[in-house]
Order: sequence, then structure tokens, then C-alpha cells
Amino acid sequence: MSDYEQILRLNAQFSWLIDHKNGEGVPDLFTDDGYYGFENQGATGREEIKAFYDMRKARGHRVSRHIFSPVCIHEETADRITGTTMLTLIAADGEGPHPADIHIITDYLDEYVKVDGEWKYKSRVIYPIFGDIPDLQVKQ
Repeated sequence: MSDYEQILRLNAQFSWLIDHKNGEGVPDLFTDDGYYGFENQGATGREEIKAFYDMRKARGHRVSRHIFSPVCIHEETADRITGTTMLTLIAADGEGPHPADIHIITDYLDEYVKVDGEWKYKSRVIYPIFGDIPDLQVKQ
């Protein structure tokens, strides 16, 4: 399997874990010191990423579909790739079915690194293009 195919598989696993497993396993897709979030706010390291998904899960049932475009590669070496994917997010709280309203469209600037022969996220930085950033704080 080519590096590009492995990156596509990593991105597919990322969205599937969020949409079908409440984010369980997502931290394992990152390096130990990986970063996930917006330019000025996010989680660094697997523990913080896990805490984010634990908080998201604590809010109650959420239905989502993270639909990513294939990655557009910007730079590539044997053990580091940077690229951009576009996300279209359809999401709602509570049991479905829900209207298929697009919640947000973003670009993800990704840095992938090869760790022990496996591609991981070093960083996933989200840049909103259309829509509102979801409020995933636990409701009081």
C-alpha cells in the first residue's frame, strides 16, 4: 500500500471513529505530542485529545458524519507529509434521524509523520470556511 493510500485510510479511520465510536481510539491516530484543534485553541498530546472526546461524549448522544475530501499533498518526504483536506460536517445532538443540514465546512491542514512504519497525525489544524464552530461544551 502506498503512503498516499495509508494517509487516505488514516483519514477515513479518523472520521469513522468520531461518527461511530464517539471518538474512542482517535487519540491513537496521533503522535504522543500530536496537536488537534484550531490555530489558537486545541488539545496537545493523546491525553488532552482523549479528554476532548470524553467531554464530547458526556454531553449526551450526538449524531455526526464527518465527510472528508481526499488529501491534497503539499510537501512529502519519506517520513513527513503535509496536506489539506476539506471537511463537510453534518451533526446534531440527540437521537436521529435529523435533517441533513450542513453544520460547517472547514479546511484541515494536516501534518503526518511516520512512526515505526505507521503514519500518524503530528497535527490537524482546523480552519473554518463556512458555518459556525460547534459548541461541544458539556451543557449544565
